[in-house]
Order: sequence, then structure tokens, then C-alpha cells
Amino acid sequence: MLDISAVKNAPDISFIDGRSIDDVRAEMVADYEKFITEATGQEVNLDRASPHRMELNAAALQIFQAMQYIDRAGKLNLLKYSYSTYLDNLALLKGTTRLPATAASTTLRFTLSA
Repeated sequence: MLDISAVKNAPDISFIDGRSIDDVRAEMVADYEKFITEATGQEVNLDRASPHRMELNAAALQIFQAMQYIDRAGKLNLLKYSYSTYLDNLALLKGTTRLPATAASTTLRFTLSA
């Protein structure tokens, strides 16, 4: 039987190596500067207001969004991060299904003393 605390205490993982939007921006600028320097033989450093840097920053937002979808898709295959119908499909791998919703019931006992 699975101990739920084992799932809760499982280490967090990242399918994108924990990268942030700032990491993606910095990598894209560094890659661009390196490529242009190698291609032209002249060292290139993009200023903060450079149009090329602005284009890279805009592209980085879209690329990072795609990375977030990749990270989420990978995590949905793991018990710790799965939910809803994703969890239902994961449970099928173990041959189990979700019980249908039922109304809760309880028995109460009252004791009155004189």
C-alpha cells in the first residue's frame, strides 16, 4: 500500500532544470552575441535598449512559455503532480479506477445527563 506521506515528501523535480525567464533571456543574448562575434570576427555586446535585445527578450517569453508546458507535461506523468483526469489515467497503469462520488453519511450518538 502506498504511504501518502512518501508522495508528499518526494523531492520536487524540474524537466527544464529549474530555468527561469531571466535564465532564458540571458542564454539567448549570450548565444546571439557569441554567434555574431564568431560570424563577423568583431566582439558584439547588446545594450539594454538594443532592438536586437528587445526582439530576443520577446522571443524568450514565448520560448519560456513552451518550456513551462513541457515541464507541466512531464510532471503530469508523476503521482505527486498529477490531478483530475490525468490522475485517472495514471491510475489505470496500476489497474485501478476512481470510485464514483457518493453522499457522505454518519451516525451520531447523543447522551443527555440529568
